[in-house]
Amino acid sequence: MSAGALGVTHLDKGVITATGRSYLTVELQQKVQDAIVNGKEGQDVTVTTTVIGIEGELRDHLLMMKHSAVAGDAEAEENLKTLQGLVASFRPLKVVNPEAKRREMAELAEANFKKLMADSGEAIFFAEIKTLLLQWQGIDLEDPEMRTRAMKLLQPFEAMAEGINFHDAELDEFWNALHKAQSGDATDFKANLNELIKEAASEEKEKEAEEAAQLPAAQTNAGAPAGGATDEAAQP
Repeated sequence: MSAGALGVTHLDKGVITATGRSYLTVELQQKVQDAIVNGKEGQDVTVTTTVIGIEGELRDHLLMMKHSAVAGDAEAEENLKTLQGLVASFRPLKVVNPEAKRREMAELAEANFKKLMADSGEAIFFAEIKTLLLQWQGIDLEDPEMRTRAMKLLQPFEAMAEGINFHDAELDEFWNALHKAQSGDATDFKANLNELIKEAASEEKEKEAEEAAQLPAAQTNAGAPAGGATDEAAQP
């Protein structure tokens, strides 16, 4: 038996007439050759997976329909129509007092977000800004267009630092340089940003060097004999 790659064969979006809800459909197919179907060998089968996203009142819904068809199978078309009919008849449960439920979900999301920021806000901040700084290695800050773009991308980071009440002497100095650049004096901004980029690149190189050094040690330990055995010969 051999199976081909799974590929997208159909993409569609629209509105379900019966319910007025928007939907998005993706159909994927995979061809399987020389399969055994119902005890018969050498059958070629087409496996179709249809994934349908349907707009909901408070949350969206995801339906998945999977069926297989063998060439020459008279019942395959009828079975497919039955499945499609079941999907078309889908109606989510009616939500009682949706506005109250929507407020409850919004409050829960806000509480979860605040907890995440309290627990991991600084770690998330440093991980995200470091990723951005590493992408800017070699950036030409003398180019006004590049400099303006960098300033715009950094503004949300300042807002995030303020939101989690995170203050650092180096970063506070950098935010001040950013404000001056926005007013027309970019001298300090260019110098500070270049320094932050260098620091991020240096940290990344150190991290890669540590990981590379740990790899041979891990491989050596994995190949060491178990139970603390030694090469000493047994005494007679």
